[in-house]
Amino acid sequence: MLPPDASAVFDEGTGRREASRCSRKQFSQERKTMRRLISLLTFLLVCSPVFAQQNTTRFFVAYGDENLTVSSTAVAFTSTEILDANNSINRAAMVSFKISCATLVPCPVVLRYEGTDADTSNGHPFDEGDSARLYGYDNISNASWIRTGSNDATVYVTYHR
Repeated sequence: MLPPDASAVFDEGTGRREASRCSRKQFSQERKTMRRLISLLTFLLVCSPVFAQQNTTRFFVAYGDENLTVSSTAVAFTSTEILDANNSINRAAMVSFKISCATLVPCPVVLRYEGTDADTSNGHPFDEGDSARLYGYDNISNASWIRTGSNDATVYVTYHR
């Protein structure tokens, strides 16, 4: 005999009626719960890229600056500006820089940041008035500059955490 709130299932293979494991009320509640769960998962899958895009902006705080004179030998950013010797957590996460020439004539320079000293034939070229940003402590600490022309250049650098 079946309980009054249970449903019966007819199994065609055996020809018997078997009681289901849950009542109709329980089945309805489980179905509602599954719908809610599927709705929540759908919402998270659809909306998560939007949330991730909103949170990718990182704010950098300037803490130091310097002027580098780039000449015929490779020059790097000042190590004490890149990393605080007293607190290794305080290190440069970004540098912004602008190239300037004292005589307003072309003063091409090259930047390398993979760890090899800059030379006149390899690297990222910059000239008078160019500006850019370099991100990442490893890139900043490995960076070096050299001029590729006959005129020295000044690189105005701002360090950011």
